[in-house]
Amino acid sequence: MAALNDVPFWAVEEALRRWYRGEFDKEYDYSFPPAPAILRKHAREEQYLVRHRGRRLRELLQAQEEA
Repeated sequence: MAALNDVPFWAVEEALRRWYRGEFDKEYDYSFPPAPAILRKHAREEQYLVRHRGRRLRELLQAQEEA
């Protein structure tokens, strides 16, 4: 819990879902649960992806038609 207390729950859930599906690098042994630091790393990546997507969508919404 200490490793994930500042990461949004939805990012942790998405990282866990991807872990159970084996969607990360082949370097991991998916037969064991991830270490807290590894789960944190992947959850933060999910968080950054959503933030980036949101930023791009806001930019699109603010786009002006060319004259």
